[in-house]
Amino acid sequence: MAEPAQPKPGVTVRELVREAGQAALASALARDGSGRPYASLVLSACDHDGSPVLLLSDLADHSKNLASEPKASLLFDGTAGRADPLTGPRAYWRATPPATRAPPTMPASRTSGSTA
Repeated sequence: MAEPAQPKPGVTVRELVREAGQAALASALARDGSGRPYASLVLSACDHDGSPVLLLSDLADHSKNLASEPKASLLFDGTAGRADPLTGPRAYWRATPPATRAPPTMPASRTSGSTA
């Protein structure tokens, strides 16, 4: 009996990113000026094209690191529950994150004057 066909690596990576919900984000530490590696756990989602999407707080060290040095790497880990984690799927990105965007502002509320 033939072994089942293995999915293509691109399919495996897209599935991993879509299902992970979290990733390790590595950046260069800006707080003390050393540029030492700094890794943190971030929540993730997946864009329609398979690109990872991260929602980061401006208060977090990793956001400050990326503002200072816009280079990062992401690691998505799909090895949970395996007897040998080194056999599980992992996806790694090296990237220059796009410029951050300010959240949209709400228009000023308008109140209508009423007389009683």
